[in-house]
Amino acid sequence: MENVTLVLDGITVQHVGDLVFETKETNNHRTECKETYRKCLEDVACAVLFADEIRISGNLPAYPGGLAPGQRVVDQLNEPSELVKRLPGDLSTPKEEILRTSSYRQIVGLDIVNLSRAIQDVPLLWTHLGIREAQINFGNDDSLRRENLAPADYVFAAKHYWSDSKLESLVPEAFVESLQRCVTQTATRTLASKKAIGVFFRKMALTHIGTFWTIHEACRLLKIPSNFRMPHATRMHLSTLRSKAIMDELQTTIMPLGLCVALHETGHRGEFVRNLKQLRDWKPVEAIRQRLRQAMHEASVGNNEGVRKLTKDITNLSLNMKSERDQLSVQRDFTFFHATPHGVEGVKIPVPDLNKIASEKLPLALTSGFQYWLKVLIRKAYGDNCESKLVTVFPELKTSS
Repeated sequence: MENVTLVLDGITVQHVGDLVFETKETNNHRTECKETYRKCLEDVACAVLFADEIRISGNLPAYPGGLAPGQRVVDQLNEPSELVKRLPGDLSTPKEEILRTSSYRQIVGLDIVNLSRAIQDVPLLWTHLGIREAQINFGNDDSLRRENLAPADYVFAAKHYWSDSKLESLVPEAFVESLQRCVTQTATRTLASKKAIGVFFRKMALTHIGTFWTIHEACRLLKIPSNFRMPHATRMHLSTLRSKAIMDELQTTIMPLGLCVALHETGHRGEFVRNLKQLRDWKPVEAIRQRLRQAMHEASVGNNEGVRKLTKDITNLSLNMKSERDQLSVQRDFTFFHATPHGVEGVKIPVPDLNKIASEKLPLALTSGFQYWLKVLIRKAYGDNCESKLVTVFPELKTSS
C-alpha cells in the first residue's frame, strides 16, 4: 500500500516556527491572531504524526535578523531521518500563467466570490490572517495616505502580491470591509487611507488564493492527489466550500488529535517539534497512520463507504488513545462558545452519544456541527489539560475570558 504524503503550505510551517522559536518580528501577530496560529499548530502536528512523508510548498523566508523559523522546524523534523521534502521549485506554475489561463481564472474567481461566505463562516481565521498580512506587508509609503490614487499607484511593502484588476474587482465588498475594520483599529494604520487599505486586501486575497492554485498545479505534476493537501486553514476552508469531499471529513477527524498528543508530552515550546518526531513511533499513533494509509487508498479508488468505515475506526482510536495511559472519562456536558459579530456567546449543550453516532451512516461530508463535536470530544478525551497545556506552552494563544 502506498505511503501517505501530505503537502503543507509554507505559510503554515512558518506560523509554527514563529510560535516555537518566539520570533520577535511576530510578537504582536501571535497575540492578535490566535486562531490562525492554533490551526497551523494543529495541522503541522497532524501531518508529522500521521503522514509517512511531508512535502512543503512555498517559501520559508528569513527575517531581517537572519532567523528562518519555518526552516528551523523543517531541520528539526529531518533529524535524524528525513521526513520533510520541498516541492521542486521548477514545478511551481508562474502567476502569469494562472492569470492568463481561462480555466484557472474561472476557479480563482469562484474562490474569490466565496470569500463573502468564508468570512461569515470562520471570521477569526480570515481577520487574523488579514491583521498579520497588514502588519508585515502593508508598509508606510506616502502613497498609502492618499485617497485619490489609482489602485496601481499604491506602493505596498509586499513585492510578491499579484495584480489583476478584473479578479481584484471580484473580491466581495463585505470581505474587504470586515478586514478594513480590523486594521484601521490598530495604531500603525490610522493614517492610511480607506481606499489604500481596500486595494491592499483585494491584492492580498487574490495572491492568497492564486498561490493555492500554483501549489495545486505543482502537486498535479507530481501526481499527488488533492486529497493529500493540507493547505493553510483559510485555503482549506475555501476548498470545503468548493467541494464537500469525503477526505475533508477524514482530515477533520484527525487534525486536532496531533496537537493534544504533542501537548501531553511537551513541557516547553522548545521541545515541541522534536517531541512530535519521536511520537511517530508510539504504537497507537502508528495504528492510526496505518488506517489513514488504507483510507487514502480507498479514496483513490472511489470507495467512499470504505473511507467512512475507516474514518469511524480512526475516530474510535483517537478517543481511546488517552486510555492507554490512564482512564479518563469524557465529560458529558460543556459550554460551547460561539463567536458572533457582537462578541462570544456561551451555550451549555450535552455531548452526543458516541455509540449512537457510530451505528449511524455518516453523510458523505460531515456537517460543521459534527466536526465541532468531534474536535471537542478529542480534546475532552485528553481532559481539560489539553487547553490548559496549550496556553502554558504557548501563552500568547490564551483566549481572553
